[in-house]
Amino acid sequence: MGTGCGLVTIEKILLEILHKYCHSYFYITTKDPVEADAHTNGFYFDATVDAECTKSQLSLPWTAQNEVSCIAQCKSRHQDECRNVVFNPQSDTCTPVHPTPTDQPGLTSAPGDVLYSQGDGRVLDCDTAAGFRLFQKCGAAACLLPVLIGDGYISARSDCTSRGALMFAPDSAERFALLQAVVAANASFHTYMWVGLTKFGGVNSWSWESGRNADNDLYKLYMWASGQPDNNFMELCAGYSYMLPQKLMDMSCSLVTIYFCEQNY
Repeated sequence: MGTGCGLVTIEKILLEILHKYCHSYFYITTKDPVEADAHTNGFYFDATVDAECTKSQLSLPWTAQNEVSCIAQCKSRHQDECRNVVFNPQSDTCTPVHPTPTDQPGLTSAPGDVLYSQGDGRVLDCDTAAGFRLFQKCGAAACLLPVLIGDGYISARSDCTSRGALMFAPDSAERFALLQAVVAANASFHTYMWVGLTKFGGVNSWSWESGRNADNDLYKLYMWASGQPDNNFMELCAGYSYMLPQKLMDMSCSLVTIYFCEQNY
C-alpha cells in the first residue's frame, strides 16, 4: 500500500518531514522486499505475524490510527533506529520493537498483533549461479553463500573476497537475529562458524569487516556469550557458537571452521 493518498493530516506532515530530511518514502507490502517494485529511495515494511521473530520494546507504545500512522510516528520519533513496529488494529496500539536473541525474554504477543519490518532499501538479486542464496528473517535479508569446507579466518576472508563478497557480519540486531534463525534452521550449520568481526586494530577494539567499530553497538551486551570476549591475546577473531547459548565468542584465528560469504551488492 503506497503512502501517498488517504492519509490524515498528521500522517501527511510526518511523511513530508521524512521525505524532506531522509529523501525517502515508505511502502507497506505483503511481498518480500526483494520482490517489491524498485521505487526510488523507498522504505519497505513487510507485514508478518511470524512468532519466531522474538522482539523487545524499543520504547513505550502509543496509540495510532492505523499501521501507516504507526510507522510514520515511529520514524519521526526514533529515525534510523525504527526498523520494526508492532501494530494492533484491535487496540490501535503501536509499539516500536527490535529483535531479541532467542535465549532472551521477548515481548508477549497479543491477539491481533502484526509485525512490520523494514527492509534495507535494496532490491536484492542474489547470484544463484555463484551459489548465493537469499536468507531473510525478522527484518533482515542477505545473499549468503555457506562455505562448509572450513578454513582459518584469514583464508576464509580471502576466499570471500575472491568471490566478490565479504564474510557475513551480524552488525545489527536484525542481522544477528537473522544469523540465529538461519543457523538454527540448518543442521549442517550446527557448529562454530566465523563472523566478520576481529580486533586486529587493537587489543580491546573489535571492528566489523565493514571497518566500523563494534565496541559502541548497543546490542553488544547480548551478542557475546557470558564471559566473552575474554580478551585472550591469542584470540583476535570472533565466531558464532551454535552450542548454548548461541552467541559470539572470541577464538584463535587459526581455528578451522565454516563461514558465510555475503554477496557484495
